[in-house]
Formats: sequence, C-alpha cells, structure tokens
Amino acid sequence: ARRQLTSGESEDLKLRASYTFWCMSKDGGFKADAFAEGIKKIGSFGTANGFWSNYKYLTPPGDLKPKRGIDYHCFRSGIKPIWEDPSNENGGEWILRMKKGVATKSWENMLLAMLSGELGEGDEICGIVISIKPTEDRLTVWNKTGANKDIVAKIRDGIQRVLKVPNADAFEYLAHSSKIRQILQRNSAVTAGHGKHQHNSSVNYHSGRARKGSGKYNKSTHQRTHNHNHQHNHHNQHNKPSNGTGVHSAWGMARMVSDK
Repeated sequence: ARRQLTSGESEDLKLRASYTFWCMSKDGGFKADAFAEGIKKIGSFGTANGFWSNYKYLTPPGDLKPKRGIDYHCFRSGIKPIWEDPSNENGGEWILRMKKGVATKSWENMLLAMLSGELGEGDEICGIVISIKPTEDRLTVWNKTGANKDIVAKIRDGIQRVLKVPNADAFEYLAHSSKIRQILQRNSAVTAGHGKHQHNSSVNYHSGRARKGSGKYNKSTHQRTHNHNHQHNHHNQHNKPSNGTGVHSAWGMARMVSDK
C-alpha cells in the first residue's frame, strides 16, 4: 500500500482520511502554559499528491538544529495535536526515543504507514509527532483509546514492524488522562492562590522502558501507577514574553499549501 503513495504516481490517490501538518517551535518565546497557541498549522491534504505538496516544503527533521526543540505533527483533520482535544483526551501515545541520524527516515516511513493504513486499527490512530531536540529525537504515535490494552499493543506492534525495532521494551506508553489531571490540579492550586503548588505525577505505563515507577506490559495488570505529591513555594515566577519568532525557522520560508 505504501508504494501507491510515492510522489511519482501519475494518477492521484485519494487517502482514507484527510490530514493536517502542524509545527511547534520551542525556541524563541515559547511558553509551556500556552502550548496550544504555539502550534502553527502548515497545511491540509486528502490525496497522495496533496501529501507530497505539503511534505516537500518541510525541512527534513534530521536537518533541524533547534536550541530547545521543534515538533512536526501530522494528525487527522479536525483533531488538534493537544492532549485536551476530545479525540485525544481518553487516549495516549507510544513513545520511541531515537539516536541522532535516523529521524528523517523514521518520520517518513511512519507517515506513509499511517496514510496507507498499514498501522491498522482503523480511525484509532489520531496522528504522529516527531520531536527534534539538541541531544535526542523522539517519535510518538497518538491513539484514541488508552484503556484498551489490546488496541494499544497492536499499535505498538505495527510501529515496531514498520521501523524494524528489534526490542518491544524500547517503547513507552503514556496515557493522556494522567497528564490532563496534572494540568487541572496545577491550575486549581494556582487559582486558589495559596502560594504553594501541589503536583500529582500519576503516569500510567502500559509498556515501558526506563522511568522510575514504570513497568513492562503485563496482560493481567496492564497499568502500574507511580504517584507522588510534592509541594514547592513559588518565588517570582516569570514567563519570557513571546517574540513571535522561531516557528517559521522550522521550514524556512515554506509556502503554506492546502489540498482541498
């Protein structure tokens, strides 16, 4: 199926769904508490030619040299690449940390696998993100249903097959619901104005590598939760103002194109 998505096809191929490219730059005036406002839409497409028309204007991930980080997102149209989106809030994401030098090929292979339906699970796949940082790159695949361990495992198997990753333990699964709870609790504490910040770092791992409190995927008990609360005082916290720069450097002066 991926062969039909090559840019040399004479007849345009209609995809099973339409998708949108987004970009987030953490350089410049990025503010963590304004993540949604920092995501910039690049273009949408619903055909193979439309995909390549958008894709070719992106600087290859492996060529990016961010000071802090740059993310490319490709999500089904109508789904924003944020945890709080209705299609994402009850889902989660498979995380694969990669060494430098393989991001561009891995990103392209995963995009083609998603668009062609090779990853399977119908409309369960919401989108894919490639995150480029100075010392590490990370690829994540987002899905709608984080509580269904069978679906979650099948998606991991699909990623592993496409990228030819030999060890399933290289993957880590993060449920979005736990992160949303953290945000709500943090905002509630700040709004209360007590001057103290209570943080609940409850994170569910279905399969994991290497975080304290995480566990490998287990069919009988597929979630292990590591909870801890801590408090710390706020002293003169200030966010740097956004200067509106950084995002366009991800793809140079890329033309914003849309395939209708």
